[in-house]
Amino acid sequence: DSSLSPSEVKHRANEAFFCGMQQVGFYELRHVFTRMEQAPAYRGINRVKANTRLFSAMERFATTPNASTLYSGGLFDLRSEAIVVLTPRMPNDRYWSVQAADHYARYFFFVGSPFTGNEPQQYLIIGPDWKGRLPPGFKGPQIVRATSNAVMITLRLAVLDARSEHEMAVAGSLVKGIT
Repeated sequence: DSSLSPSEVKHRANEAFFCGMQQVGFYELRHVFTRMEQAPAYRGINRVKANTRLFSAMERFATTPNASTLYSGGLFDLRSEAIVVLTPRMPNDRYWSVQAADHYARYFFFVGSPFTGNEPQQYLIIGPDWKGRLPPGFKGPQIVRATSNAVMITLRLAVLDARSEHEMAVAGSLVKGIT
């Protein structure tokens, strides 16, 4: 539009860049997690990869991981089926969370020590257009409708002493218990 001033063009270009940056990051992670079979972060679609080691500065597929946190998760396609998130009883002295977001970084699902406590939990995540039959055992707040059919789930679990082999084994066991 020739009626726009150079400063208005610059302003709109900045808005477009920041508006689209999240989607580009989401699709980059989707590609790494679901298509790059030789990459260490590969897990396939609709699968959680239980990570039992701390990330270093060498990992480049996600932004700034915390050096005292185990991260796991995956990319999920909810077009044809729902997914179930199960968590075991977690220790009271440990931060943990499971969160789900769509490609616009709209987080619609939060469970964990700061949100729902440490007792065993189960949730059914369904896509926005899903019309299937609910499996038995799920009711009310255990049924979560996603904001998109493509979602990323991230698990975070605090490591209390990264230098302790015993602590890393305990933390790894806890991460593997969240499915």
